[in-house]
Amino acid sequence: MIVWDDYESEYTTFDVCGTEIRVLDEELAEALKQLPEQSRNIVLMFFFLDMSDSEIGKS
Repeated sequence: MIVWDDYESEYTTFDVCGTEIRVLDEELAEALKQLPEQSRNIVLMFFFLDMSDSEIGKS
């Protein structure tokens, strides 16, 4: 049996559409931080919130 401990300090959080998105991978989080805010939000909405293009366009 394996138990994984999650600590808030291990994640980078992004707030998109009132939803907190937690990214564990440090390299991914750093790459996302380099994007302009609008581009970062689009990527997060598509890949993390599973929103379609039309849903993203409306938000």
